[in-house]
Amino acid sequence: MQAQAQALSPIAVFAFKRPDDTRRLLQSLCANPQWEQSEVWVFCEGPRGPADQAGVDATRAVLREQQWHPRWTLIEHTQNQGCAKSILDGIARVLAERESIIVLEDDLEVSAHFLAYMNEGLRRYAAEPRVMQVAGYTFPLALQSPPDALFLPFPNSWGWGTWRRAWAHMTRGSANPRWLRAAPWRRWRFDMWGAYRYTEMLSQAQRDEIDAWDIYWYLAMFRLGGLAVYPAHSLVENHGLAGGGTHQGDSRLAATAKAFKVRTWPTGLRVHRADLSKVRRLLRSPK
Repeated sequence: MQAQAQALSPIAVFAFKRPDDTRRLLQSLCANPQWEQSEVWVFCEGPRGPADQAGVDATRAVLREQQWHPRWTLIEHTQNQGCAKSILDGIARVLAERESIIVLEDDLEVSAHFLAYMNEGLRRYAAEPRVMQVAGYTFPLALQSPPDALFLPFPNSWGWGTWRRAWAHMTRGSANPRWLRAAPWRRWRFDMWGAYRYTEMLSQAQRDEIDAWDIYWYLAMFRLGGLAVYPAHSLVENHGLAGGGTHQGDSRLAATAKAFKVRTWPTGLRVHRADLSKVRRLLRSPK
């Protein structure tokens, strides 16, 4: 069992004050055959103030209400670090000891095939420097890519994985939006060819107007020409779209976690242009 666990990528679960969401995520993970053999780290944020205490306590009670995992490392913060710092510190802690990681936040629900897909993707592309992420979520579109997975030139933060060698390029605070503003064509491409306001989000994050980390991850991938591999059908459902998340209320992005097995993978490091165009049209369309 120890050797099998070492062959699987460790899982980092980030929870805060949503007990029902946390329970739903853990229940969906338990349906994955690889769950019990995986190394699991659970990071539970501290309250921002008295109003959060009941939710934080209820979430921690969920983590203890049954044996969700034979053994896991549970880190309960007494102080609130903020979403970005909590996730970045947790990822850094795991990757200081391991070569890869699978990251999940508490408002997600995953397919029973999620961990099999994630582990195979992380194994398959471990030595491909241009591949920087394995994404579990896929946009709710009828994609035309022939294999069961495809490459897109941007990451997604709803159930994903990466490697230490890719995460080493991640920076926060030192990224300079002026690098984008200096070349209008570069900013246009960073904004998904004008489809989404990512440059504005980067500026907001640097001014601490939004507590975001994933916009810096996208910038790191963009500067290196990095790719993320996505399943043809989403293996993750984000229940946070109803409220409390970056894309709250954006029903365009709602996707159901499907009982879908990825059996065939892309044969080359190429973006499927027709599918990329579909994603751009989805992001550009009004809410």
